[in-house]
Amino acid sequence: MIVCKNGVHNYRVIRESLSRTGKLAVAWTTKNPDDMLKSELQEDEAFNLFSEIQNVVIRIPDGKVMKELGSAHYGDAQRYIHDSHNAIWSERDQWLVVATDKRWETDTANAYYFFDDGTVQGPFDLMKICTEAAQKLFARERKRLEWKYFSNRIDVKGINMSGVLRATFTMYVPRSIEKDEFLQADMAFQLKSEPNGIVAKITSIKKSRDP
Repeated sequence: MIVCKNGVHNYRVIRESLSRTGKLAVAWTTKNPDDMLKSELQEDEAFNLFSEIQNVVIRIPDGKVMKELGSAHYGDAQRYIHDSHNAIWSERDQWLVVATDKRWETDTANAYYFFDDGTVQGPFDLMKICTEAAQKLFARERKRLEWKYFSNRIDVKGINMSGVLRATFTMYVPRSIEKDEFLQADMAFQLKSEPNGIVAKITSIKKSRDP
């Protein structure tokens, strides 16, 4: 378990979030440093369910905060029953995708770009572009679907140094057995760092399973 102290904060690295070079990682802490004392231990792993949580990218080993993230994963482990945290790095630590799942669906899925000077661009919301693309794909061939009843989940397969990201996107109604209520698509994106932020273009999308 990697723990880095920086000022008043102890940053605990989330499992499976270390970058390809081992120089960066996603870590969690409590916004109020004193609340870390309220963390519980289970098999030598800490978690904190009742405090305000902050996820950050830190530099190893000095714990310098490189970027505050939009997620709030609350423990050392990658998965807790219904909650999970996934950090996907490209080669040379240039791109990072962080996705967190809550029970039935993905809560956040954001992309970040790391410049050589240590600055970070992002977040870029992947859920928005995936949801819009999947709805268009399935609406073309089906009766009207009530999207408000669907839960959406993204499974990022990988991202390379050039910003090519591949993912499977699932839209489904929890606990439903209806075929029309489980839809899945394989997608590929080209992400680019532009002066005004990260931009994305879908390069391919197709059904990955017949519902």
